[in-house]
Amino acid sequence: MLQEVSNAIAMNKYIKAHRIEGGFEKSLAGHHVYANIAHNKLVDLSLRHTKTDKVLATVTSAQVSTFFNFVEESYKSSNYRDVKNNAQWRAVYNVQDDTPHPYVHRTHGLMIKTEPTVSCRACGIVLPLKVTTVDHQAPQTGGDIGAICRIFRGLGLTLGAPRGKKNKTAVQANAVAVGGTVPQLEGSWDERYSFNDAGTIYYSIAKEADQLGKLAGHCMQHMLNLRPVCGPCNSRLKNSGAF
Repeated sequence: MLQEVSNAIAMNKYIKAHRIEGGFEKSLAGHHVYANIAHNKLVDLSLRHTKTDKVLATVTSAQVSTFFNFVEESYKSSNYRDVKNNAQWRAVYNVQDDTPHPYVHRTHGLMIKTEPTVSCRACGIVLPLKVTTVDHQAPQTGGDIGAICRIFRGLGLTLGAPRGKKNKTAVQANAVAVGGTVPQLEGSWDERYSFNDAGTIYYSIAKEADQLGKLAGHCMQHMLNLRPVCGPCNSRLKNSGAF
């Protein structure tokens, strides 16, 4: 995505500003994103009032690169379950290595083996990691904006702060590197699904480059949008009749 965005910026220094507000895309009238380019290289991007040219937020070229590199550290739709091997994901969900777990051998009967285990984030049951499923917190169908907002929250690019441990850990570690902030208050649902000024810059340049589809795809399969759940909780029937 970074190359496509860079090409779009090179063609147009004055980019229409768009953001997500309360879960919906909105054109930010009277504002634009300005690309400061020197010697054919991007210096920074700033969100500005169109009439006064007042700068509301700025992100550097290094922060832009960091943002897109972070977003693109996602899993393909065919292998997103590989997130089970992600050390950060395992730490956030408190995966317990070498946990004694009962098995029934066909010949020897009850035996104990050690297995990595994890709890279902929906009902809390503890299961071997290998038999848990991986659930998209923002659904794969019709959840593009939810997935984008979740990853933006983990980068300090929304008005409201994250709720869960995973995104709280992420925002502390990554916000400064992309020019985001660490909100002190969780805020309302609308605030959690609304971009701040830095988030508006990133969303606007992705839209200008016609990369929102790729952005949503990466966010959907990103570690920050994946959680461990048991089979019944990940069934359309939920726990009521999965078997």
